[in-house]
Amino acid sequence: MKHLGNHVSLFLIVISISLVALIIGVGIGLQNDITPPAGKPIIEPIKEGQVYNSVSWKEIIQDTCMNFNDGCNNCFRKEDSDIVGCTRMYCETYSKPKCLDEIKDGEEQVEEIDTSDWQTYRNDELGISFIYPPEFTIIKDKYRQLYEGNPNTVGWYEIIIKNDTIPESPRLKVGVNPDGYGTFGDKILTVVETEDGKIAVDSTKITSVSSDDGEQVFNSFIQDDIMALWVRTLRANNGNSYGWHFTYNKGGNDYETIFIKILSSTHLY
Repeated sequence: MKHLGNHVSLFLIVISISLVALIIGVGIGLQNDITPPAGKPIIEPIKEGQVYNSVSWKEIIQDTCMNFNDGCNNCFRKEDSDIVGCTRMYCETYSKPKCLDEIKDGEEQVEEIDTSDWQTYRNDELGISFIYPPEFTIIKDKYRQLYEGNPNTVGWYEIIIKNDTIPESPRLKVGVNPDGYGTFGDKILTVVETEDGKIAVDSTKITSVSSDDGEQVFNSFIQDDIMALWVRTLRANNGNSYGWHFTYNKGGNDYETIFIKILSSTHLY
């Protein structure tokens, strides 16, 4: 009877192990049967300390965010569409993606930047003022000659500020009453003038050159090593027209936020 009891105990242990193995096998089988919908990639949740990559934004950025940084490039969504357009800067490593939507209640909400030591440019004749970082210097503040060497061919007024102390060499050109100011760049922005003469970026009308929306873009002006942002010419209430062109060398820091801050500080009068 003692031997029989031992055999029964051994039989029960074998049965228990078999049931556990069967349950685990069924669970694995069910997990393997779960497939994503057609055209939808499997995206693993971002974990603490995980390295980000070019598709991490799909897990982090909400569908309601129209403008965002994917950890390397600035991107935007077309309204009522799944199309996403991004700038084309190469990055070896990606930072955490973040939403860049800045329009709230009709006013520009720009990332907090300390401007306490920024300088002020003001030209009452042109009806424009704005602030800019102290590292920038004014390298041009006069009417442009349409043809070099011929002083009789006066064109529009140009204000150019630049920071040559860093590798990115950010440069802003403001044209007043430009003639044929085109849309050349990696990204094209539209600005609006508020009732008090302030400038705000219309986030619903940001165009990436990589998007196919019929925008006339002169690709010969686009350079692989330079990020260029153009603002469509604005006809202001003071009767003047204004255009902005901002560039910086790729491969380093992103200076678009600085450009937006300068734009949002602009006052037309």
